[in-house]
Amino acid sequence: MSSTSVRLFNWELEHPIILASGPFSNDEKSINNAFANGAAAVVTKTITAKNSNSSGCTRYRDLVFNRDGYSTKSLEEWASILETLRGRKVIASIFADTPEDLADLARFVVSHGVEVIELGLSCPTFGSDPVCFISEQLRAFCSAVRKAVNVPILVKILIATSREKNREMASCIKESGIEGISLSDTLPAIILNPKNGSMQLGGAGGLSGPLLKPLVLKAIYDISDIGLEIVGIGGIETAQDIMDYVHIGAGAVQVCSLIFKRKLGAIGELYKELSEELSSRGVCLKDLSSRTIREQED
Repeated sequence: MSSTSVRLFNWELEHPIILASGPFSNDEKSINNAFANGAAAVVTKTITAKNSNSSGCTRYRDLVFNRDGYSTKSLEEWASILETLRGRKVIASIFADTPEDLADLARFVVSHGVEVIELGLSCPTFGSDPVCFISEQLRAFCSAVRKAVNVPILVKILIATSREKNREMASCIKESGIEGISLSDTLPAIILNPKNGSMQLGGAGGLSGPLLKPLVLKAIYDISDIGLEIVGIGGIETAQDIMDYVHIGAGAVQVCSLIFKRKLGAIGELYKELSEELSSRGVCLKDLSSRTIREQED
């Protein structure tokens, strides 16, 4: 094992940097391009059977604002994509309006070779409250998918400012028999056009970037003793950011906003920086843990 290697469920990853679900993982070519640029694993753009509109993404100061929606590709197109990528470390992000439909979609992606699933139960892109905030719905979706397929599952949530709410969501996921959690999805936001006061991209969307990191670190700390595999998402731009996430309790990280700023090559650059930083400190990534954080608070 190298100094940067980590385990995610049954996968041995060369390093912890995963490309998050988004516009850079919407087809076979873009997913292969992500692997070619150093991604240890790739989460597909969210696969769904429902119609999805996209208003795109825009930069806002040091952040990214998006109303990108779900994948507009059909299930038939995704079947072909996934078959071609069979055996690669591809995580299928999926969404449906009902637990039954989400379970069917889980069976569909697994039948085409997917080994890990991420349930997209938190997307704030269209202004509605995410499923993850409603415990009864979260439990129903998680339980339905867990009963439907026998592969590792991550549930992507939107963090809350309440410690108890974060723990409630994580506990619900754990009690449903699901092994992992990804946090956080983008924060609900509205950006105004300074020229005329209109809403950028036409409405409410999601905000991501460096702002999220300290908020997500707190949320991970809130849930790190519940016993879930944790994947941290938000504001990851340097090796220190990755080490901070691992130190607080994450086993891997996902990046997306960084790619908007620096293109896909940023993944390989970040991996190199992480490897060099760990080497200079004489430590392995797996040696970092949340233990010292907990002891400090105690």
